[in-house]
Amino acid sequence: MNARIVLAIVLAEAIASPGTVQAQTGGAATYPLKPIRWIIDFPAGGVSDTIARAVSARWSEALGQPIVVDPRPGGGGMLAYGLGARAIADGYTMSFVSAPFVLLVSLHEKPQYRVTDFAPVGLIGTAPNILVAAPKVMARSARELIAWAKGRPDAVNFASVGVGSGPHLSGELFNQVTGIRATHVPFNGSAAAMNDLMAGRVDYMFVNLPSAAPLVKSGRLQLLAAGGERRIAGFPDTPTVAEAGFPGFRSIGFYGVAAPAGLPAAVTTRLQRELAQVLALPDVRERLATLGVDPPTSELSDFRAFMLDETKRWERVIREAKVKIDS
Repeated sequence: MNARIVLAIVLAEAIASPGTVQAQTGGAATYPLKPIRWIIDFPAGGVSDTIARAVSARWSEALGQPIVVDPRPGGGGMLAYGLGARAIADGYTMSFVSAPFVLLVSLHEKPQYRVTDFAPVGLIGTAPNILVAAPKVMARSARELIAWAKGRPDAVNFASVGVGSGPHLSGELFNQVTGIRATHVPFNGSAAAMNDLMAGRVDYMFVNLPSAAPLVKSGRLQLLAAGGERRIAGFPDTPTVAEAGFPGFRSIGFYGVAAPAGLPAAVTTRLQRELAQVLALPDVRERLATLGVDPPTSELSDFRAFMLDETKRWERVIREAKVKIDS
């Protein structure tokens, strides 16, 4: 065949099917060509949605295409994660993932996804959970709470925002590592749990810092310990549970971005690079700090390893506590 004819055919195919050429190159040169959907795991106006919007505007600018924040609440995050897992791995659908992402797969007999169905894009940040107690509780630290609870076995309780929630499982982990026997009291949401805690109808609970900090500062709740590996900047005199003698305890919230597994390497690299640059911007860091989100530490630089480790760690807690949610 004449060389000119061959060249003409190749050029015609390239013009007629630009997606084919793009797919073969992993989309490196042109991605993204259209808006990107970002599925959010909880309702509009909630913590996940607010954090996503704190990042999405500058990330959109960096990528040159709009990022459409799409809250899909349901099943404590299960609906959103299932949608994300089933999406096409082309870089045009991302998932916002938070602590329930690593819990639900062990809580349900037939979850709609597995953690390995996703490719990690990046960790936005973490938020420490804290141990707070009712004013009536005769304890001013985690050590004192443990001693107080052991003196009244089976008569102590802790609150949560629902069965299988982060606060519930943090309370179960606290039982396991300390040897106390506190009874779980689930509530329908944080407002109801906090109200009964302040009133002294329940004894203590684990909760995220932004929710409880104003109540601690006003004296309506006692702050006994930080749940993470480090003390909290705003409460530097409050030790961690680990410092109280229980190094096996860790309870932190996290917020990140994942995409369907199988994402082209070039697309993954582009998303990761732009996200990292956006998270380093002073205005974004300041906004996240006001939401109680700490930037990722060097220890958490491998987001995939972090998610898999958290999944295994909480799976053990769930199995030992015999916690299950009907699918």
